[in-house]
Amino acid sequence: MGAPAVDGEPRTVRRGFETGDGANRFALVAPGPGQPGEIIAVAGFDREGTTDRAECAVAVENRWQGRGLALARCLIGVALRRGVRVLTGAVLYENARMLALPRDLGLPERLRFEGGVEQIEIELSPWARTK
Repeated sequence: MGAPAVDGEPRTVRRGFETGDGANRFALVAPGPGQPGEIIAVAGFDREGTTDRAECAVAVENRWQGRGLALARCLIGVALRRGVRVLTGAVLYENARMLALPRDLGLPERLRFEGGVEQIEIELSPWARTK
């Protein structure tokens, strides 16, 4: 916990912090450029048992929304290095930016509307082959 995030990523992510057990549960915390202790985004995953699937969650402070590609790329890279091949999650139907993120990254996704939210599955393997 509290170790610097992966080097080589864009400045805002590199300045972030990792937490979790590192293999099955992982989160990145992106600090803001303003006040000390300001957090502008958190993204993480929690592996589903011993599978290659993990539930993913992302929270971005309102004024920073729409700028999360670097954070997403970093999280995907970490997930792939830990054997995660599919990220799943629930996205509000109104959150068009988040629903567009897999396409922005060139990743195939499957959507299923259930209980007022989109259940999304994002296949990571195609992204790994291009990087």
